[in-house]
Amino acid sequence: MNTNDEKQLRSNVWKYAKKISKETAQCIKCKLSIKTPAGGTTTLRKHLIKKHNLTHLILYANPRTKIDSSISREQKNRLDNLAYLAIFEDGRAFGDLRKNGITKFLAEAIPDNLNEDDDEQNRDEIMDTWGNDVVTGDVRNMDIDESDDDEESTLLTIEKLANTIQKSRSLIKLIRRSQILMMYVNDEKKLSGINRRLIIDCITRWNSTYLAVQSLLIHKNVLLNLYQSKRKLVLTSKQKEKLNLCELSNDEYDIISNLMDIFDSFYQATNLLSGSKYPTIGLCLYILRQIKDFLEDENEDL
Repeated sequence: MNTNDEKQLRSNVWKYAKKISKETAQCIKCKLSIKTPAGGTTTLRKHLIKKHNLTHLILYANPRTKIDSSISREQKNRLDNLAYLAIFEDGRAFGDLRKNGITKFLAEAIPDNLNEDDDEQNRDEIMDTWGNDVVTGDVRNMDIDESDDDEESTLLTIEKLANTIQKSRSLIKLIRRSQILMMYVNDEKKLSGINRRLIIDCITRWNSTYLAVQSLLIHKNVLLNLYQSKRKLVLTSKQKEKLNLCELSNDEYDIISNLMDIFDSFYQATNLLSGSKYPTIGLCLYILRQIKDFLEDENEDL
């Protein structure tokens, strides 16, 4: 080893070892040859500490100052809603706010607010590029008049739709993450002869949302029994609170049922275009026209 190499050996472990080559060193105390891959001293340091009790060679990590990055629930909800509105009004994809460019911008603009946990409490609301109001129900024989209190029309706003889907998603996540709730649901499924399982969807894939809400409707009676028996289950107060917040009303089940009718056409279309054993290019125009006719058909009971 030449003089220049000796000058570069700045680690304190070299007081007790001699460098043989770039990949090997020799312990001065016991003459053992030790590998030093790419000049690294980790293995050598461990040898000196364990075999020769040179505890002063232990490297202690510098304590990191923990930064409180939490924000209030009200502020988080406000930021979430602004993000949803930006996606909806600009007709953007849900993944746009997670792309590298916008992520770097947000990290610089609000560096303390980007590490929020992505758990079931995050409002992964679904906003589509529909109009502000969507009417669901039998529209053939229903004259919708907001001033007529006798007419029981279901006016479905974007917020109602988003909240219903979010409650459904949160309920499924809560059940699947709790062993007690899953055991109860599985027992009820056996009694009801249900072979399907509750599915957690991917918020950017409508087909998975279709399958998730479909599984929820299949388990409707099981879930109703769950809420009737919740006091008998050994749940924490936090679990009970979350379970109460996720309870779906009859109107929300109706919304999910109507949503299934809309999703079904897109689900069938996606499956057709996803085929791998036949050409799909010729189906595109036909499927687009069928979906367009379906959405414009005023006689559909949606």
